[in-house]
Amino acid sequence: MSDDVWKQATLPVDKGGLGIRRAEQIALPAYLASIYSARRLVSGMIADFDVDDLCADELASWSVQSGTEPPIAALRGVQRVWGQPLADRCFAEILETSSVLDKARMLAVSAKESSA
Repeated sequence: MSDDVWKQATLPVDKGGLGIRRAEQIALPAYLASIYSARRLVSGMIADFDVDDLCADELASWSVQSGTEPPIAALRGVQRVWGQPLADRCFAEILETSSVLDKARMLAVSAKESSA
């Protein structure tokens, strides 16, 4: 299996992939969603707990990988909110390097109407 085929296979199903996620794809979104969803509980036990200071490096890394700003505070506890921009960027990279035929196929299988 070529690298391009493997990269497409690891995309979510709604992006035309098989949904086979690699650990390195989901590790950072899972960590960030976990830490933000536990924020209230931990700050109740530790008075000066600041989650943004705790994971500043991870937030910076996520911003570089996704090419966007972190989600709004109310949605930071949801893993999909962290993972979707990374999948979108991977999808865009695949489209950039695809032939016209492959690009048309990728756009077709990722359309809402494709039942994916």
